Amino acid sequence: MELPTPAFPRRTVLALTLAGLALRLWFNLIQHPPGNFLFSDMGVYDQRARNLLSGHLGPWDTFTPVGYPAFLAFFYALTNRNLVVVAVVHALMGAGVAWLAARVSWRLNRSPAAAIGVCFLTAAYLPLLSYGGLLMSELPFCFFTALSVLLLMRAREAPSRGRLIAAGLSLGFATLIRPQMLLFYPLLPFYFLAAFRPDRRKALKLAAAIFAISAPLILAAATFNSVLLRRPAGLGSNGGLNFFFAHSEYKTAETKRNGRVEYSITPIPNGVHYTKLFSSETPLYDESFFYRKGFEEIAARPLRIVTDLKNVTEGLGLGRTGYWPGWQQYRYLLEAFRKPFFWVIFLPALAGLFLAILRGRLPKPDGADLLLLTLMILSCLLTLYLFLGDPRMRVTYDPLLFAMAADFFAVFLNRLGHRQGELGGAGPASQVGG
Repeated sequence: MELPTPAFPRRTVLALTLAGLALRLWFNLIQHPPGNFLFSDMGVYDQRARNLLSGHLGPWDTFTPVGYPAFLAFFYALTNRNLVVVAVVHALMGAGVAWLAARVSWRLNRSPAAAIGVCFLTAAYLPLLSYGGLLMSELPFCFFTALSVLLLMRAREAPSRGRLIAAGLSLGFATLIRPQMLLFYPLLPFYFLAAFRPDRRKALKLAAAIFAISAPLILAAATFNSVLLRRPAGLGSNGGLNFFFAHSEYKTAETKRNGRVEYSITPIPNGVHYTKLFSSETPLYDESFFYRKGFEEIAARPLRIVTDLKNVTEGLGLGRTGYWPGWQQYRYLLEAFRKPFFWVIFLPALAGLFLAILRGRLPKPDGADLLLLTLMILSCLLTLYLFLGDPRMRVTYDPLLFAMAADFFAVFLNRLGHRQGELGGAGPASQVGG
């Protein structure tokens, strides 16, 4: 007799999501209001948003991808720059990620325990909570990334026009916030090819539809930057500098004008490891210049192709870089999450992937959703390697890794239960036979 199919634990997940919302409202409004920490990147995002509203724009406004400043500008315009409203929106999005992660986990294995565990872990996850109390792009990007994954899964399940539009727009919004999502687009067809195997025509048609829906948003942002720079540009002119930092041994890069420092940047990973200063009269937003300098560094030391894998280990929390800027009053609390993440979450997720490969689930329709998460994580690892090996670049994908790790534990415990059941059933029989 077949056991009834378990139902999604909606009430429990909702209760955990609401608890996560209450925690975030307390953190964002009382403990760590974003408006109290407008320095460094946070101050830049705030200024970029105000520039969008005032119309006083220049080349430096292209340095930061326009997605998050536009997000802030939208709420600034509605509320006369009320940062309390932004804090509440961050809290809602953070709680929403917990719900989305539970739904993603459910689609992998239909395990109520896994869905509840993923929801609880995401709702209580301090690194992600801490970024909600700052004017930074981590939380909105995490929200739209998780939403994109769920919508892509739903579009695979029933590829209607509405679902495809929703998935394409969500993926487009995530890309405007962080252009690193562009690394995922070439991988997306593999998801649909697995989901609709062996119907390649349908798979490529759906992938093309997602691209077509996202394209206007991406082209609009690129046009915005191109106008400000007066040359063809992409979604954020900081890509070249990030690439240069990821493949060189400079602590700081600065732009000088008339002998005076106009602008300087020190990424946290480079600040931890290096001491050299790169100084030039070339603006830091000159992408082609810094891409060229990055490739020159690699050409001078070809072994960098291998040694720069340290960027990935740094991003996975195994190096010296922490979750900058962190919970300002209790930064040390975040350290409890950094290195254990690799052993408790990332390795089980990787083990689950290898187990799925060994069982022949990938790349097949019944393993397509796990493949989708794998492709998303692969794009994250590429970002860490190519541009910036920083745990805060990875933390936005952590809810997806929670779902993958939970899938491994669910499969492992299920197989262990079957194994024990077989052994338990064999014992009495062998005694009777004896």
